Amino acid sequence: MALLLLAAATLGLLTLQRAPLALGLAVGGLLGVLNFWALRRLLAALVASARPWQQAALAGVMVLKLSAVGVALWVVLRLVRVDAVGFLGGVSVVVLAILIEGLRLALRGDAVALSRGG
Repeated sequence: MALLLLAAATLGLLTLQRAPLALGLAVGGLLGVLNFWALRRLLAALVASARPWQQAALAGVMVLKLSAVGVALWVVLRLVRVDAVGFLGGVSVVVLAILIEGLRLALRGDAVALSRGG
């Protein structure tokens, strides 16, 4: 859902000849999608692990992931200098996709799918 929203918004901005904004949106969206994908996998592994040392290791990986996202944000906004408004919009696409999917599942009455994350 997030990639579909991201593609539609990016193409819409490109048709309006707003290339810098579209680039910021695409980069922010891709970083947001990758971050959420990694977070979901790490949390699933953390919940599934029964051994405390595995949980500690996974928590450490999550801290490293957060640090990597921070470095990526700095690189993208300071060194590459993508459009900050577009970037923020791109990162927000993931949140919008989560809200849309949650509302869709809630309106459908699918509590089991909602509790499993889709």
